[in-house]
Amino acid sequence: MITDGYRVDRLILLIVGFSLFTFGFGLAWGQLLPFHPDENNIIMAVNRIHWPTELNPHFFAYGGLTIYLSSLLNQLFEINPRLVLRLISVLASLAGLWLVYNWLSLLSVFNRRLRLFGLLLTSLSVGIIQQSHFGTVDNLGAVATLAGFYFLAKHIKTSRLSQFWFGWLSLSLAASLKISFGLWLAVAGFVFVAGSLAKKKFKQLLLLPFFGLTAIGLFLITNPYALIDYPSFLGSIRYESQVAFGQMLVFYTRQFLDVNQVKFIINQVLVWNLNPVVLVLALIGLIVSIRTKTKVSFLFLAVVLINLVQPSIWFVLWTRFFVLWFYLGVISAGLALSKIHTAFWPAIFFISLAWAVGFLQATYWQTDSRLVMSHKISRHIGQSQTLLQEEGNVVNLPVGSSLAPGTKMLTFDPYQLEESKNLQRLSRQLEVSDYLLIGSRRGWLNHIRLANQYPKTAKFYQDLFAGRSGWRLIDQVYYPFKVFGLDLNDEIYAEETFTVFDHPHLILFKKM
Repeated sequence: MITDGYRVDRLILLIVGFSLFTFGFGLAWGQLLPFHPDENNIIMAVNRIHWPTELNPHFFAYGGLTIYLSSLLNQLFEINPRLVLRLISVLASLAGLWLVYNWLSLLSVFNRRLRLFGLLLTSLSVGIIQQSHFGTVDNLGAVATLAGFYFLAKHIKTSRLSQFWFGWLSLSLAASLKISFGLWLAVAGFVFVAGSLAKKKFKQLLLLPFFGLTAIGLFLITNPYALIDYPSFLGSIRYESQVAFGQMLVFYTRQFLDVNQVKFIINQVLVWNLNPVVLVLALIGLIVSIRTKTKVSFLFLAVVLINLVQPSIWFVLWTRFFVLWFYLGVISAGLALSKIHTAFWPAIFFISLAWAVGFLQATYWQTDSRLVMSHKISRHIGQSQTLLQEEGNVVNLPVGSSLAPGTKMLTFDPYQLEESKNLQRLSRQLEVSDYLLIGSRRGWLNHIRLANQYPKTAKFYQDLFAGRSGWRLIDQVYYPFKVFGLDLNDEIYAEETFTVFDHPHLILFKKM
């Protein structure tokens, strides 16, 4: 048993150091090339900023805080803004470690060994590891939300207004990063009003306008052009909302057609990002939370359920919508572990370790699959030959490799092949091409699954893979996600963005 405070502190430092490795190793994956579309949108906004003359990012899907910060560091010190964005995500994950440890304490998990074990599980959470390597705001926003409700829980326990104030600021920061996080401000406001009425502290309600103005002020300070260029801001919000609710169908949301929302969230998002054992423990932990019957445990349960229910009413179910749940899941698993004999902990740890190692071996411990395929393309394709490849995969290959003189590059849109003119155009392109590159699962997997809706597109890919269209597979780059030697085939069974951003499967065909 660990009882000495110094030894515990040393263990915490060791776990933090280990977390730095899992969260930060391979942070320059892809040689910092533009392989992640959401990162690219932020980077393009960063490049539009020129201090102090031009400060309009002309991009409002994400908040301006990270855009302005990375732009300023780039102009002052010439630090790669993509690396800055990813470092922010790593720092957010480290803050998430502190919050997991303290949330467990708030939920009456006083066993220090268990809280330390919770830190280990957080450092091995594949979802948190992946989000730490992405220079987007989803991880930072999730951690800010987790911090907000941590302070709100402390307010419930202590009735100290300062704790609510810290929580409100944290939630306001999250909302300034991404409008959808604004829901949590409404939840916090409801808790504040309910608590004030229950304790008959009616004068506290006079602070509500001040809280509202604070949230609006923080949003406008970090996003001034949301007001100055409000038509563009409103247009961006309208577009993002239409995509989120399925009112506008775009090519990168076809994976969500004809899916059961609940099954999809569990089987294609949570299982992969938490691992099956931690997910089961997290679900058990929710029962423990209900049986605890404290105000803090009910708040925790409410946040967990809202974070599941809110995205499930949307059409799109991208992994990034559930980042908060990755942290909440570990905390909930900690509650379950408080009721489980410690003899089971080593097995849980080794399964979690194997899951994390399997993911890292498929991603950041490897040379990016697009760079490897680029070298293969340069080796295979000779002078004056033609390469045909799909559109919609962020960048066209090859990158970082030169082609033989006279090599021609053609592209086709795999999302418009139901129109006869586009299918005929593809047929003409196939006739003059020597090689065909499939850049990810995005085109073929969704259309084969939706063959009834996209019969022509599905037939094209089915014939291609079956060798019926005059092409043969000559090379591919595939990094399997293996656990205990078993290929889990995440390309097929996980949510699309779990694979296509950082370890897509690329296939090269040659005309027979």
